[in-house]
Parts: sequence; structure tokens; C-alpha cells
Amino acid sequence: MRFAWPGLPHVSASPKVHRDQRHIKLGDEFLRNEIPIPLSHKGIVELGLESWNDEVVLIAGNSAELELIGEPKYVEEFRP
Repeated sequence: MRFAWPGLPHVSASPKVHRDQRHIKLGDEFLRNEIPIPLSHKGIVELGLESWNDEVVLIAGNSAELELIGEPKYVEEFRP
């Protein structure tokens, strides 16, 4: 999986974020614990990732693309 963030995105790290930490916001659409595939969006984008040690990385920009690379592999069932 490869994300492309045209231009220079804003990246920050924080132990607390004011809303759901695992999310992607595409314009007015707010998705928790999921990333749509394929993804090609022009407009406001915000990606929130939570690490194993509860740190949060927040990436924001004005467009995003997601390109899948390699062969897909089954990892595990996911039930949000």
C-alpha cells in the first residue's frame, strides 16, 4: 500500500486527539477504522493513525491517493 500526498502535508504527533484517533476524513465524509480502496480524492484530507504505544499521528493535506502494490494476502478477520 502506498499513499501519495501531493504538496507538503501537515504532520503532527500527539498522545491525545480531540476526535476518533483511527480515522480518515475525505471532505465532509468521516470514516472510522477503514480506508476506501481505491482511493483518489481531491479536497481536504485528514488521516489519523494510532500506534502500538498510544501515540497518534495526524496527517492532513489537500488531496490523497492510495495505490495497492504487490499481491494481496489474507491477514485476519476484522470486526469493527
